[in-house]
Amino acid sequence: MTVETTITDTKTPPAKPARVRKPRAGATNVLLVGYGVLVPLVAMAMVIVMTYPNAGADAVLKVEITYAATLLSFLGGIRWGIALMAGQTHLHFRPLVFVTLVLPLAWAILFMSPVIALPALMAGYMLIAFGERMGKKSPVPDWYHRLLVPFTVMVEIALGLSLLVILGT
Repeated sequence: MTVETTITDTKTPPAKPARVRKPRAGATNVLLVGYGVLVPLVAMAMVIVMTYPNAGADAVLKVEITYAATLLSFLGGIRWGIALMAGQTHLHFRPLVFVTLVLPLAWAILFMSPVIALPALMAGYMLIAFGERMGKKSPVPDWYHRLLVPFTVMVEIALGLSLLVILGT
């Protein structure tokens, strides 16, 4: 019978593997996902540009409006969430009023004709962007501002193209 004995050094803790972090890797992922959300909206706008008023284009237009309204409502909720998580110092009345206005607007848009719904959506996205710029010191991370401006421009272009096509027919 053999007995094995292990001797351990109690003075030095075991070495931990070094962690290598890429600074901004998370922000890059958020930007990619954020812009990826635009793919269906831009694709639907392109379908409308190429096919309206042919059969099926009205259904795509309705889906585009519903998608854009849902996304608009989501952006308003994001801003509220950020303000609430940042605490009392970031619960400013004016910026939150602008983002709060888009929530009932997004819901009402679902019941409007496309000729009214598309400009209303465009105004809603501008309210979000404008409301973001109204706060004093914003609790919003830098990547959010880097995402919001080009994101808003792309949404405005997609919805604007759809509007121009349906007004031109």
